[in-house]
Amino acid sequence: MMVWFSPKILKIVCRVGFVWNVEISYNFSSASANQFTFSPSFKAYDLSIDHKPDLVAEEERILEAGGCIHDGRVNGILNLSRAIGDVEFKQNKFLPVEKQIVTADPDINTLELCDDDDFLVLACDGIWDCMSSQELVDFIHEQLHSENKLSAVCERVLDWCLAPSTAGGEGCDNMTMIVVQFKKPIGPPASADEQSSQSGPADAGSKPEES
Repeated sequence: MMVWFSPKILKIVCRVGFVWNVEISYNFSSASANQFTFSPSFKAYDLSIDHKPDLVAEEERILEAGGCIHDGRVNGILNLSRAIGDVEFKQNKFLPVEKQIVTADPDINTLELCDDDDFLVLACDGIWDCMSSQELVDFIHEQLHSENKLSAVCERVLDWCLAPSTAGGEGCDNMTMIVVQFKKPIGPPASADEQSSQSGPADAGSKPEES
């Protein structure tokens, strides 16, 4: 995404950014189907929402821009309402980019990190179609007991989500996932005065020269 973070849906075409500032906080920007989930003390916490056409704010923008929603899809085609691509939904020359039927304008949220924060997960909708935020948090924590390589943990999630065949819909969508683990600080470095007091005088214990 999450304290474990897990974005709920990350697509390659989506606009997602992280900035760690001096207040020890992360800025999250998400567009399209992106979602971030945060998990303090192993509890999932969503940092973003899925940009779906049936959300009130999304539906209002779509209709005002001249689009429609049919069967939960923008103009009966697209099942998300924000994306960097899909330029055919951004052709109204009388509207700014953030008012188009489909826009790449991101939501931005800021979260202050604390010592309990564990990891952030960024995953596309193929993952979240199969697992809830809390289910993924629990699954990753369980895997980290026996595996410290994050790429291997991601592989296990994908293996669990992938459908055994393409006959069904769930588990057949594209899947991308990134886990960012927050390292715990060992402690502040010793100051020059502390280092000097620990080492003592430079000639302490040395044998005086004979004249």
